[in-house]
Amino acid sequence: MTKVFAKVSNVAVRNPNLSPTARTIYTYICFNGFDEEYVQMKPYSLKELLSFTNLSSSSRNLKQIKESLSSLVDLKSIEVFDSILMLESLDVMSLKENDLFYIKATEKFYENLTEPYDEEMEGDKGFFTAVYKEDFIKFISLSKSIENKSINIPKLMTAYLVILSRANIDKGDGKSNKVSFETTEDLSSIAGLNKKTFEKYVKLLCDLQLIFKLTVRVSSIKRKNVYARWCDRNMPVLMGDENKSHVFTYINIVSINGSEISQSDALSISELLKMTDVGNVSQEWVDSNVLSILETD
Repeated sequence: MTKVFAKVSNVAVRNPNLSPTARTIYTYICFNGFDEEYVQMKPYSLKELLSFTNLSSSSRNLKQIKESLSSLVDLKSIEVFDSILMLESLDVMSLKENDLFYIKATEKFYENLTEPYDEEMEGDKGFFTAVYKEDFIKFISLSKSIENKSINIPKLMTAYLVILSRANIDKGDGKSNKVSFETTEDLSSIAGLNKKTFEKYVKLLCDLQLIFKLTVRVSSIKRKNVYARWCDRNMPVLMGDENKSHVFTYINIVSINGSEISQSDALSISELLKMTDVGNVSQEWVDSNVLSILETD
């Protein structure tokens, strides 16, 4: 069954000049969709954006939302208007919490790129990160839950976006288009988060079943992470040497979703895969033979 998803341009997702809040707001806007003239009929308010980003109503947080919208306007990704007629653009910094405004996407997205990111942003033209509806609903549920008020939704969303921004791109080898091998250092830099904070939110994404992550030892001193969205959690497993891709050796798996496993557990996964046809390595197979290890440790 085809999944419903929103396309979020990688020029926004992978732009370190945009704050996590700006990237999260842009994802929210993208999920509401545009008509053939890049217009949204839906009105917005700062109060609504505060709610989605899990921020309380305060002058400081209102300023953060307005500055995020302003950065998206400066990037020429959106224009903001006072009415659906879209005759007069608004100064977003003058908006009040309950003011209604309308948004139009622009075709000038790539005109305001700045060094040192021009080369990568140029390469990202036309590429996007797919945000599935089921994942988006999880983020909305988190923002609505009183128990989760301590979770920084923009940082969580940004970690999710940058990980999957490379897991969507078909690299032409027929097997790596649903996984990402980017380093923690690179991902955290693109996300605008320090390494420790980024790893904290990756662990939460795994716990929320939004991201699947394998960590493997590729040398005596070096480890490599393999990421995929949760619904593609069989794809990192299919990257191993038993299926001739030679990305890593299963016996060298050191952790699953951030939880360490023993060498005997890694060997067990390797032996099971040798006895399994590639076509049968499904999400359910991963649940029964890989994730089940975490439940018994």
